[in-house]
Amino acid sequence: MSKNPADGIMTLEEAKAWRARLRREGKRLVVTNGCFDLLHRGHAEYLYESRELGDALLILVNSDASVRNLKGPERPLVDEYNRCYLLSALACVDATVVFDGKRCDRELRERAADLYVKGGDYTLDKHNRVDDSPYGGGTGMIMQVQPIYDCYESLCRDTGTRPHLIYLTPQGKTLTQKRVVELSKLDNIALLCGHYEGIDERVIEEIVDEEISIGDFVVTGGELPALMLADAVARMLPGVLANEDAFELESHFSSLLEYPQYTRPVEWHGKEVPPVLLSGHHANIEKWRREQSLERTYRRRPDMLEKAELSRKDRAFLSSLKSED
Repeated sequence: MSKNPADGIMTLEEAKAWRARLRREGKRLVVTNGCFDLLHRGHAEYLYESRELGDALLILVNSDASVRNLKGPERPLVDEYNRCYLLSALACVDATVVFDGKRCDRELRERAADLYVKGGDYTLDKHNRVDDSPYGGGTGMIMQVQPIYDCYESLCRDTGTRPHLIYLTPQGKTLTQKRVVELSKLDNIALLCGHYEGIDERVIEEIVDEEISIGDFVVTGGELPALMLADAVARMLPGVLANEDAFELESHFSSLLEYPQYTRPVEWHGKEVPPVLLSGHHANIEKWRREQSLERTYRRRPDMLEKAELSRKDRAFLSSLKSED
């Protein structure tokens, strides 16, 4: 059954209740904003890509008065209700809300976006190019300073704050779970994705707060690393996980790999669930899990043990493993 676009046009209060429901369901909300007068293919592609970053997409749409202030007395060409209706008709759009004013910081705060996405309409080049060849020669193209800086300035104006800007690059510090936890406690984070052969160094020096890498390998662009970082940070936020203690048992949180997990059936292809897990003896189960976690880390990622908090019993167990090798 196709959706009714009118159902996606919400008031601020309706969107607030809808956002609370999404959070209870553990879903990630992506928010963007704009005039969308007139709606065109570039908008559709940008909104589709934005929706792919989360579970639901909310668009904050500039009111008619706001568009006039921004674009002149002859605008908008399409009134606010019909702009919302057209946007809501797109399969990738879940909801629209009209806001009044040049900034949408109040609406963003009340909607508690997990991800706030800005479009790419910031280049002054008549062909919409955002890159150019590098000075000094070389292969590939370099992203220019002006589109990136103007987008950043627009983001600061819209949100009414200066976010912690992270540039995703193989030259950054490798992301760790410890850093993920620290980032989850910040009020606002913005992600800058590298592309082509990189970004003009001057804009990095001017606005970037931190450079992060997801590993010692290279991918086509920073979009996938940004998505991975956003997912890792978002799941640390209150209300995202059904059991907020669950992540403390996962690999890397305590600088140890997680112990092996089992579920039904008890026997499969001649392989049985370890009897201790069926015993109901909680102390023995915890001891087994701790030792399995230690052994798995020792065998697979011994470098992690240097940062792990180990008890005397842990160290004795590791010594026994070393003596068996």
